[in-house]
Amino acid sequence: MAKSQGEIRTAINDKIVQALEKGILPWIKPWRNDPNCMGQHHNGVTDRPYRGVNPIMLELISMENGWVSNKWGTMRQWAQLKGSIKGQKGTWVVFNKPIMTTDDKTGKEKWA
Repeated sequence: MAKSQGEIRTAINDKIVQALEKGILPWIKPWRNDPNCMGQHHNGVTDRPYRGVNPIMLELISMENGWVSNKWGTMRQWAQLKGSIKGQKGTWVVFNKPIMTTDDKTGKEKWA
């Protein structure tokens, strides 16, 4: 079931508060120095890095579950690669995309 924006914000806040209560500051270094987890969290199929709040959230979820891989993908993407996802839980990411608008004074496009 899709979550509303309010539910997503609440879930993000709750996850960060839980980490803070455990003494974890996920924005200082949202990755681990583990030889099995090289670099930032990214889509394992497209190789695109996650942006926004997603790296922090994915690292917290990885830490909670003891996962070391920094590669993520949809069920469909893993199935296309003949990957196995049995017994795993899904998680969500927040879609973010830069928005271009037109400056009212100059008529030029700018980042919103």
